[in-house]
Amino acid sequence: MKATATHKCPGPGCEEQIARSRLMCGPHWGEVPRPLQAEVYAAWDRGRGRGSLRHLQAVRAAVEAVRP
Repeated sequence: MKATATHKCPGPGCEEQIARSRLMCGPHWGEVPRPLQAEVYAAWDRGRGRGSLRHLQAVRAAVEAVRP
């Protein structure tokens, strides 16, 4: 069986290991404002935007949105 690659959720104090295909755990993702969630998805563009400046900025903003 193939192991799924994981990473730690970037949410404050969160220790949850989540799939690499996800930015953060469900509870923390739920704290990200909907317009910013939409920007992350749009910048991702089904993987075509991966690593682009737009995508990196959207991810950074989403992570900052859940930090105190």
